[in-house]
Amino acid sequence: MSIDQNILHDQTTSELQLVAKDRHGNLLQIWQLRTEQITILANNQIIKDLVTESNNKIPDSGRLVDLKHSVDSELELFQKATGDSHGFSDFLIRDKKNFPVHTSNKIDISAYPESKKSGYIITNDPSSLTKSSLILKMPIYGEDMQEPIGSIFAKRDMTYAYSVLTDRTHLGQTGEAYLVNMDRKMITESRFISDAQFNQIVDTVPVRACFEKNQNTDGEWKDYRKIPVFGASICDKENGFVLIAERDVSESLSPLILTQINSILITMSTISIVTLAGIILSNYVSSPIRKLIDATDKMERGEYDAQVDITRKDEIGKLARHFNEMSKKILFTSDSINQLVQEKVSELEVTNFDLKKALQDNTNIQNALNESSIVAITDKNGIITYVNKQFCEISKYSEKELIGNTHQILKSGYHTPEFYQDMWRNISNGKIWKGDIKNKAKDGTHYWVQTTIVPFLDDIGNPAQYVAIRTNITQQKTIHEERLRLERLAAIGELSSRLAHDLRNPLGVIKTTLEILKVKHIPNDEKMKELYDRVDSAILRITHQINDVLLFVRKSPMEIEEVSILELIKSALERITVPKSVNVKTSGNDIHIYCDATKIDAMLTNLLLNAIQAVGENGIISIRLFDSGDTVIIEIEDSGHGIPDEILPRIFEPLFTTKQKGTGLGLASCKNIITEHKGTISVKNNPTTFIVTLPKNPILN
Repeated sequence: MSIDQNILHDQTTSELQLVAKDRHGNLLQIWQLRTEQITILANNQIIKDLVTESNNKIPDSGRLVDLKHSVDSELELFQKATGDSHGFSDFLIRDKKNFPVHTSNKIDISAYPESKKSGYIITNDPSSLTKSSLILKMPIYGEDMQEPIGSIFAKRDMTYAYSVLTDRTHLGQTGEAYLVNMDRKMITESRFISDAQFNQIVDTVPVRACFEKNQNTDGEWKDYRKIPVFGASICDKENGFVLIAERDVSESLSPLILTQINSILITMSTISIVTLAGIILSNYVSSPIRKLIDATDKMERGEYDAQVDITRKDEIGKLARHFNEMSKKILFTSDSINQLVQEKVSELEVTNFDLKKALQDNTNIQNALNESSIVAITDKNGIITYVNKQFCEISKYSEKELIGNTHQILKSGYHTPEFYQDMWRNISNGKIWKGDIKNKAKDGTHYWVQTTIVPFLDDIGNPAQYVAIRTNITQQKTIHEERLRLERLAAIGELSSRLAHDLRNPLGVIKTTLEILKVKHIPNDEKMKELYDRVDSAILRITHQINDVLLFVRKSPMEIEEVSILELIKSALERITVPKSVNVKTSGNDIHIYCDATKIDAMLTNLLLNAIQAVGENGIISIRLFDSGDTVIIEIEDSGHGIPDEILPRIFEPLFTTKQKGTGLGLASCKNIITEHKGTISVKNNPTTFIVTLPKNPILN
């Protein structure tokens, strides 16, 4: 597989991983809502009374009839509260002997499993529009909450799940997402095969990885049609299925053809420009070169609309026109970046709105039925007087530790004092307060709860106590924040790579043309040589920043070979301009290791350039080698001013930089290279020292 194919492979599988995680997260979110709804019914006192009466040795038939009518009323109230789009279609209640106590809509009792395990399953249901249904079971507990006294089942069609899986966003023309159960049968519709649901056998790589090894997987394999695809899977063996997102390899590799055509055009353009350059007279050079210097400086400052006002038709004119074309391309790329960022922001806003709406729907249902998962009651001074079992479980505190205390014990430090002041101002005035709160558990872990605080007023209208009803939304918050971070990094990586590619070739043409001009026309003109050196220095800075970007975003396989560490250090120093007043010292015996010499050379070059920038025009750089058995330790120390303690933990983060002209990718690339070699990198102050540890043979390690 070529480098370009590897890049497309990684990009496609990464995108399909995001698709699979997104679809799986959406399914779990709505199924979690269904679980919370049936939990509310399992805790309904009238339903408990019906099951308790049925469990009696000699049930009172008259009371059973009355209770069944009452249960019908409760279920009807529940259906009205949840609505058709959020509720269930059928219900079944069993006593502890698994005897059907009550059903709705004359349902087929045989369709409901008698398993004692609670949870949900997906079954074949020809009567449903989706040909399948989601059946949830929840145990019903008595007053002692020790042993189940019965169970309640609820059925819902798979319309929502199918709408999630048939969403082709980011799947292209040949992609699809579907579910496979533990019988290795496709339980959702196929994009390519009719009547595949519960009929099509799927025995592919991701199915075997899930049900034999309980693993997620991604990569390239043949799908159930025996067609090569790129794919990613989320294994949910606990719930009896694996979610697979796939796209045909043929569609994913189609951009390579366009890339090859572009490469040929770029090569032909470069040969043409180099052939035409070189016959400029010296008296035509000075003024255009100054204009090019000014325009290059503007480009370096980020003014990508810089243009050179040169209309000559000779080689200098060609150079100016090429520069102007490069400027237009960069400006166009910059505008494209801004537009794509705006599109991503809009998509995230829509996602955030949908998430908030789903959470609000859940809260409305809970308030309508006066139920909640996490409950606490305080007096008017905020002293806790009651907590339920779920509160203790999520906070890791015992009931004894919480009662008599205040919610200060849970403060995480995330929210500002104004946040709590606003909350108290509302509830102390008798108003209901709603919001999301990040709390800290006893073991130091953090969790998010969606909170509703309801003041209960005394006879004269003053708050006498407060009831706080909470829902754990930690998973939704984590998924949402991780999705934002991954999408942001993916967009930045893609756009940075595109921008770097657009810059690299024109800069190479400019540098080559300037070298020809320098050799042919002004060998003894010191003033002109100084002007050329300034342009050359600016080009080198931009080239180094481009290399940082490409080194970070490109993923290529390692080519392992035996090399000398000292030779790599010497090679790196030969390509770096070291000021005459900077003293570079190397100590330690030479050590041979197996590594990717090109990548390790790039890593050492980056660290040495950072050290030279840190010491300025005068200082000492010490390079020390240590043989530590199976590993080699490289220390690079400089006599610069050091790194501020507050930014020291962040220096290896992508895009983090304190330099005015830096990309923020140099040290991140170094860390990626070292991690790829199964090594480590760290940094300490006083004096600033980067410590690199590499295995002598990463394959054996």
